[in-house]
Amino acid sequence: MALSLRLVMAFTATLSLTTCTYAQSHTEQTAASAARDKMIGRFNEALSTQNQPKFSILKTLNFQSSHYQETIERLDARYTYPQGFQIDEERELVYVLRYSNGRPTRGVIEKYHWKSGEIMMTYIIPEPQPTVSEGLVIKKETDGDVAYIRSGNTLARLLLIDSPSGFGNTQRLGSVANNVAQSFYHKDNEWFVEKFKISKDSLGESRGRYMILDSEFNTIGEVTFAPQYAGYRNSEKWNIPKHQGFAVLDNGYAMTMGGYWDVRTKTSPYNYFGINFFDKNGKPIKSEYMSPEAFSAQIAEMGIQAYSIENEGLQELKDGKLVTLQIIRTQGGRGGKLLFLLIEP
Repeated sequence: MALSLRLVMAFTATLSLTTCTYAQSHTEQTAASAARDKMIGRFNEALSTQNQPKFSILKTLNFQSSHYQETIERLDARYTYPQGFQIDEERELVYVLRYSNGRPTRGVIEKYHWKSGEIMMTYIIPEPQPTVSEGLVIKKETDGDVAYIRSGNTLARLLLIDSPSGFGNTQRLGSVANNVAQSFYHKDNEWFVEKFKISKDSLGESRGRYMILDSEFNTIGEVTFAPQYAGYRNSEKWNIPKHQGFAVLDNGYAMTMGGYWDVRTKTSPYNYFGINFFDKNGKPIKSEYMSPEAFSAQIAEMGIQAYSIENEGLQELKDGKLVTLQIIRTQGGRGGKLLFLLIEP
């Protein structure tokens, strides 16, 4: 009799816990759906203005440089893929940060002559990378050219070491900031760095929290962008926009959008190419979007046939013009183009 009573009590407790867990899960799902619907509503409002990004092609590089095959052989990888870039206007250089397939991944930094498009050096980062960086800053310092990338949720300094072979390497000089996510930018001796660990809301962790650091990497402020513009770490799961590029402007900020899309994809807001502008407080000013199909049709008129598209990075030039990088892949093989687009105001 006592055993039966204990069994009944145990069953009742389990049922109560299960019911409570289900109710909590249902409430969370309802909140997430409501938050997503609100974001999609804002996105549709932006589309209704019919304001689309206006762009021209500033520079084109081949997806596979003349170093590409030897690079993947040295890394023992199947491929590398661009994640960020920086244009050095004074020295007429452009750097492209790429990562190999697999986890942990391998990172390389390619250096090109801007005008000729000729690759000058490929720097292979010797340490396997547990994380990917979408930001890249190259600074000429006392030791030489130093690259700043996200590495293991820190902002790492890497000395770039040239080699007569055309394949250099890097030496890690340490880290200067912690709790670093994929995106960061350097302007006027200040660093604007996306935070990695932040509190979650009903859709997860937003990618809109940036800390502002001075030249000594002390925190001097913070700026926050609304999730419907910055996106989430799991934006692809929710099919909502996520920023792929970030730049600090003289009068505010800008974020480019455009998650991976190919011709087999069922297009969602996550895949739309676009740009959002903000004032100095992070308040949105203007949004411009276009579907990947419309973007593909536009570059097809320029003679470029795209099988897949993805946005990777944004930079303001000294004259105030904005350049973003679109990765274009062609069907079959691993060919394609790196399109540096000039965004027109």
